Amino acid sequence: MVFSKEQKQKLKSFGQYFLFFAFIFCVMFYLSNKNRLVTLNTALDTSKHRVQVQLQARYEHISFLMQQFKLPEKVVQPVLQEIRYLRQATDFDKKFEYAQKLETQYLPIIMTSIKSKNKRLKFTQSLKGSQERIKIELKRHNANILQINKEIKQFPKNVLVKKTGSMLKIVPLQLHFYGV
Repeated sequence: MVFSKEQKQKLKSFGQYFLFFAFIFCVMFYLSNKNRLVTLNTALDTSKHRVQVQLQARYEHISFLMQQFKLPEKVVQPVLQEIRYLRQATDFDKKFEYAQKLETQYLPIIMTSIKSKNKRLKFTQSLKGSQERIKIELKRHNANILQINKEIKQFPKNVLVKKTGSMLKIVPLQLHFYGV
């Protein structure tokens, strides 16, 4: 089939338009997927911050309760030191590690140093609210982690993640509370 110059020109301009729109589509597709990953990453950072706030509030409350219950100095000092470490830590994972240590190592010591059963019960009840708030925030945080892990497995986000190295598979967190 022979094309005239005019037909060839139309085909050439059609091809150029097609390539232009295909390029625009690819750019928009890339940006929308990149934007989705950024949104998920922002949600993860927000949930980390909310968990940190709740952990900090819990351990500030524990230090207040230790003073209120007039616990022995040998019990109070190591706990306060661990709370200081928790405050000073800048890395989320490190803060979580200190929180886990406080819950598993120091809270049992605090509870055994409170001699009265009524005081122990009062101490435990006063910590229940913060425990529930931390559980809620951890649940939100873990939901964000699961969403990110799901998203980075799908095409084309898996290609974006591999190219940028921006996110790796993240493991959900769990805090074991004393007595639970």
